Amino acid sequence: MIVSSPLFESYLKCSTKCWLRSRAEPETGNFFAEWVRAQNETYFRDGFKRLFATLPESESATAPPFPRLPRT
Repeated sequence: MIVSSPLFESYLKCSTKCWLRSRAEPETGNFFAEWVRAQNETYFRDGFKRLFATLPESESATAPPFPRLPRT
């Protein structure tokens, strides 16, 4: 199982919630929680864009994506 950032965040808040999410249990549809999650994602994306906008293109580097199953 791959531990994602939202899964780890839910573990820090409640281990039961983390376990349910890891088993792909359907959510009950909490409107406020969905709104907060969307707000957090928006702030993260906007902050990320602002951060990279301040760096010159010559000073940034990107790495190739890692394969899920490395070849041996």
